[in-house]
Order: sequence, then C-alpha cells, then structure tokens
Amino acid sequence: MKIKDVVELTGTAADTLRYYEKIGLLQIERKNGVRSFSEENLKQIYMILQLKEAGFLLKEIVFLYTLDDAIQSPMCLSLKDEQVLTDVKDLVFTKLNLTREKIIRMQESVTILEKMHSKLVDALKSGKMEGYTK
Repeated sequence: MKIKDVVELTGTAADTLRYYEKIGLLQIERKNGVRSFSEENLKQIYMILQLKEAGFLLKEIVFLYTLDDAIQSPMCLSLKDEQVLTDVKDLVFTKLNLTREKIIRMQESVTILEKMHSKLVDALKSGKMEGYTK
C-alpha cells in the first residue's frame, strides 16, 4: 500500500508518517525506492493514534515500543530495569485512569446531546419550542 492510501485510511499526514519512520516507530519496506506499507504498519499507526489519544507523548510511545521489544527478550531484569518498568507501569496506569475519566466525560456529553436532539425533534414535530415565547 502506498503512502497516499495510508493517508486516506488513517487521516494521518504523509509528513507525519515519514517522521514516524524516521524516529523508528514504523519500519516500512521499500519497493524500488517507494514506501510500501503493510497491514502490520496500519495496525502500528492505529496503535500510535490511540496512544496519542490517551495522552502519550511521541517520545513516550517510542520508549514503549522499545520497552515492548525488551520485555519479549528472555534476559533477566536488573534492578535498574525493574525501576524503569515500575516507572512505565505507573505512567501507563496514570494514562489509563485519565482515559477512563475522558470516557466518562464523553458519555455525559452524549447524554446531553441526546436530550438536545430529542427536544429539537419534538419541536420540529409540534412546530413549537417548549419554554419559548415571542
């Protein structure tokens, strides 16, 4: 898949995708010098977008990706590694709670918008606006 296809699918600017590749977030194959995005690249892009939505900075996302690779390694953890993992675990937990709070606020917004929509539908059906006087 070419970069313009990925731009259309994800809504991510081409320059942004190139930057993600430059900083190591994406490993994109090239065919005859042209970037060729895989389905795995698309999954990575969507994951990056979700992490950004959860409030992670790009440098934190790069670190998470690096850390994920290290966790898969069969090596034993040093005390320094344990501290890093603890710090990252705490960061992820904080972002998780912030995301949960954001979901609650969005659910409240949905409820308000549904009530507004219902009132507008009723007003259009009846030809009257409740509480409105000329």
